[in-house]
Amino acid sequence: NENYSYKLSTSSKRTALKQSLTLAEKAGKINVIEAFESKDGKVAPTVKLLEKMGLTGNVLIVMNEGDDMVDRATRNIPNVTVKRASYISVFDILNADHLLISKPAIQKIEDWLDVSTTPTTARGEA
Repeated sequence: NENYSYKLSTSSKRTALKQSLTLAEKAGKINVIEAFESKDGKVAPTVKLLEKMGLTGNVLIVMNEGDDMVDRATRNIPNVTVKRASYISVFDILNADHLLISKPAIQKIEDWLDVSTTPTTARGEA
């Protein structure tokens, strides 16, 4: 009954998420969309949008808030995952071939990662 789990600090999680997003950006995986919504929950318009944008393989759609219609519109599409911005993980980002991120989700991610602060050295100097 040994427990070998390891708890990461929040700053370590933020650093890992920043690095994974940087790797995804350098690889050209990130696509930004104004808003991703499905008014009627139909799969066909969602598939057409993904094809039009050239998103194939594992696609991660990152939204600001959960939406039942978007979940319904993407549920039966293979290799497409929808996550809220507050729940994305390093694994999700590295596992995806393409990331489709809404602008409000980017703001939420930046707020959590605290991108606006400048890094400090060990002595606390900027």
